[in-house]
Order: sequence, then structure tokens, then C-alpha cells
Amino acid sequence: MELDSLLGGMHVADDGSTVPACIPPPDIPLPPPVPAYQQFSLILPTGTIDLTADQARQVQQYHQALVVLGPAGVSPLKCGGGCPTAFRCPLAQMRKAPEGQSCPFEVDYVRVRFAAWLDELGRTPDTLLASERSTVANLVYIDLQEQRCLAILSKAENAAMVSRSVRDVDENGKVVCWEDVIHINRQILDGLNAQRRGLLRDFELTPEAKTKKRKVEGVRPGSDLSSRMSQNLDKLRDVQRRTITVSPQN
Repeated sequence: MELDSLLGGMHVADDGSTVPACIPPPDIPLPPPVPAYQQFSLILPTGTIDLTADQARQVQQYHQALVVLGPAGVSPLKCGGGCPTAFRCPLAQMRKAPEGQSCPFEVDYVRVRFAAWLDELGRTPDTLLASERSTVANLVYIDLQEQRCLAILSKAENAAMVSRSVRDVDENGKVVCWEDVIHINRQILDGLNAQRRGLLRDFELTPEAKTKKRKVEGVRPGSDLSSRMSQNLDKLRDVQRRTITVSPQN
């Protein structure tokens, strides 16, 4: 019978000490921990797809945009028929719009806004926490939708921000009454602004939240508008008290 079984599942080390057999001897290095991403890859594998070098590059680029930018990476619309902002697009007017590809203007806008929100948080793509990445992606999407709504409302027929809707019809289906309602894109803008403000409030990025936070932390006490005005008046009075009137000599 083996010694381990005689010792009740104990392992005898070289120095004569005994340790549980489930623990490897010190001279055998433990395997490195498997990252969570690799663990998930084992239980959720992807299929093998035959791609050319150019196709693989496009797939990798798309995947990287999803990983780094989150949902904001796929928010730019595809150029094509039915684009709601084509009447404002210079490329569409020149008939140079990249059909079937992401709108270059919206792609650039996503880059600019994502970088701006990162700067607001004091983060980089490598130091961004998961909760912050989700919030920034939502903020960028809100910014993008806002631009689309504003572009649609810039049409002459939408500038009044109201649209005419059928209110009543008779028994034959003939319209007998119309009513003017707030344009749907104007309503969407109100919702977008409320969503943005809610996200900024959660991360203490509204002007009010920033002022309160600075007061609590003591970084810049009294940095609200009334306090700054009071401080400026105090400085002015102090300068006036120290002003010496010099009379001209004969």
C-alpha cells in the first residue's frame, strides 16, 4: 500500500514533513491563473471562418471598436438611401457618399465626443472602468442622436418644431379635423437631454454636483457663483483701502 494512503491522504515532503496530498510539493510551480476572458472563451467558443487578409482586418477593426468604444462603436449610421440627414450632407450633395459604409462625419463625431468625455472623467481607454465605459458610450450615443434630431429640425418645414396630425375623421374616413403637435424630434431631444443629465448626475459631472464635491473635498471652497462674486468684491475693497492718493507737487 502506498505511503500517501497510509497517511490518510497526506504527502511526505523531502524534509520529512507531511502536507495534504491535494497540495502540490513546493518544488512544483502552480499554474498561472486563467484570465476570466479566456475562461469565458472556453464555454462560449466562436466558429472558424475563412477570411482573406483584408476581410480579417475589417473584422478585427469592427471587433476592436466594440471592445474599446462599447455600443458607441457601432452607432454611426451606414450611408445609403433613406438617410435622414442626407439633405445636409455635402458628400451626398456631391454624390460622393460612401454607400454601404459608415458615415465619415458621424464616425469622426463619435471619436471626438468619446475623447472629450474621457478627458472630462480624467481617464484613458486603458484606465476606464467598466461602469465608466458603459456611461461614456451612452453619453456619446446621446450626443450623436441629438445631432441627428437637430439636423432634421433644421429643415424649413420642421423649423417651427410642430407637425400637423389628423385628429378626427368621419364615418367615411374623411379627415374633418387636424391638430398641430410638437415635432417628434423635438420630443426626442427632451428625452435625450433628460437621459444625459441623469448620467452626469450619477457620475457627479453636473455643474451643481462638481461645486458640491469641491466644497466637501475642500479643494476649492466657496467656488459657487455667489461666493466668487463676494470674494471679488472683498478684493476690490481691499485694493481701494490700500490706494494712496498722490497730489501733484508744485
